[in-house]
Amino acid sequence: MKHLIKQLRMVPLSQLASKAYRRLAKESGAWFEAIKDKRVSTFAEAFPFADIPPIVQMPAGESVFTHALSIKALADNHCQSIFSILDSGWVNMSVPSKDHHARLKELVTASNYPESARILDVLLSSPYYVKHQADRVQYHPIDWQLDCKSGYRWDALSHHSEIGYGTKRGSDIKVPWELGRFTHAPGLACAAVLSEQEESPIRSKEFYAHVFRTQVLDFIAYNPPRFGVQWKSSMDCGLRIMNMLIAIAH
Repeated sequence: MKHLIKQLRMVPLSQLASKAYRRLAKESGAWFEAIKDKRVSTFAEAFPFADIPPIVQMPAGESVFTHALSIKALADNHCQSIFSILDSGWVNMSVPSKDHHARLKELVTASNYPESARILDVLLSSPYYVKHQADRVQYHPIDWQLDCKSGYRWDALSHHSEIGYGTKRGSDIKVPWELGRFTHAPGLACAAVLSEQEESPIRSKEFYAHVFRTQVLDFIAYNPPRFGVQWKSSMDCGLRIMNMLIAIAH
């Protein structure tokens, strides 16, 4: 403490005042943003996007077929919401839920619920299942707030500015962040490419596209903008967008 006081005395008063002002402005700005976001929907208005060219080219030829068995095996696990996250081993990240809307109502704010519910309805009316004459969608909703290694779960109703980490012994916020990056999405796209080139694939390209669509809509519905652990890190938001774009393009 004495050392800290000594250091503070060496800093010019004007510089201390400037730092204090910037910190106060940042904290108060986050506080006001959280109050506003809890009262109104944080979803953006929908508007059409122009077609964009693929940001990367999917590997072709021997580079894909050489690893076909591994790609398909990984994709099969990911289709069932089974993931290996930061050396966790294979863990089922799905949530057993019979009433998806009731669960959704508990995990999103009242102001975001109407749009989240609409997105969930889009998920549950999957064109893939309509085409295959299934009565209802059997999908594996994912627990996006869970650290599967420690069992700690962050609060989905917390504003991103209110989420802390490093205070619960054994918990690691990078675990749910890793899942939310959608690093498995390009693998689903590779599996779809392989299926398209096989004469009698066990699972079609359309099936993998359906799984990707379902997981993306599940994420959007249960993670409204700026709420929950998945919006704490801007870098992870960027990685998530990149991986989704790679998968969508293929």
